[in-house]
Amino acid sequence: MLRFANTYAVVLWLGVPVLILLFWFADAIRRRALEKIGDSALIRRAILQFIPSRRRWKRVFLLLGYSFFVLAAMRPQVGTKLEKVKREGIDIVFALDVSKSMLAEDLKPNRLANAKSEIRAFINHQTSDRVGLVVFAGDAFLACPLTIDYDAFLMFLESVDITSVDAPGTDIARAIDICKRAFTDDKPRYKAIILITDGEQTAPGDPISSAIDAQKSGIRIFTIGVGTPTGAPIPVKDASGNIVGYKKDENGAIVTSHLDEA
Repeated sequence: MLRFANTYAVVLWLGVPVLILLFWFADAIRRRALEKIGDSALIRRAILQFIPSRRRWKRVFLLLGYSFFVLAAMRPQVGTKLEKVKREGIDIVFALDVSKSMLAEDLKPNRLANAKSEIRAFINHQTSDRVGLVVFAGDAFLACPLTIDYDAFLMFLESVDITSVDAPGTDIARAIDICKRAFTDDKPRYKAIILITDGEQTAPGDPISSAIDAQKSGIRIFTIGVGTPTGAPIPVKDASGNIVGYKKDENGAIVTSHLDEA
C-alpha cells in the first residue's frame, strides 16, 4: 500500500504549471522581440530555428527533476504503517535495610554503600518501570512513592543512611508490609519487592508470614543478601564519620555481624 508521510508537500506540485507558464512567457518575450525585426511569417520560421531541440529537452528534464523533488518531499512509503505500541512496565519497590549492622565493612566501603550502589546501577538501566523506596531498621517507612522520575528516586536514595530510621534493630516483616501499601495502583501490573538486607531479623515480627501475604496479593519478593558469611564488626562512628570503636555486647565483646542467608 502506497502512502505519503508528508502530505503537506503536495502544494509543491503547483510549481509545475508555474514553470510551464514561465517557459511560455519567455517564448512570448522572444517572439515580440523578433516581430520588431520583420515579417511575421519569416519570424515564425525563425523562432522554430531559434529554439533548438536542446532547449526543449532542457525544459523537459527541468520539469522531471522538479517532479522527482516533489515526490521525495512527500516521502512515499510502501507496505508500512504506523502503529502505537503500549508497553506496560512493572512496579518495583526496593526495601533497603538501614540498620546499624549495614555499616559492617565486609563489603567495601560498607554494606549500605554497596547496596545503594547496586540500586543506582539498576535504576540507570530503567526506561519505563515505576520504582519506589522503603527504608527500614526497627521500623519502616516509605521514602519514595512509586515513580518514573528516576532522578527524584536517586535523590531520595542518596539521602538515606543509618539515621533515617530511629528505631534500632531490623524488622523485615514491617518493611514488607509497608512495601505492600506502596502498591496503590489496582491495575493488573507486575509487582515486585526487592528486599536488600543482611538478613538479621531482630524484631518480633514474622517475615515469612508477611512474605506469604504479599504473594497472595500478586506481589513477588526477591531477596538480595548484603554481607558475607564470615561477617565483620559493626563500626561506631563519631559526628565526623570517623570510626571510634566497634559495637559490643553486654559482656563487652565486639559484635560480629554475619550475613544471615536463612
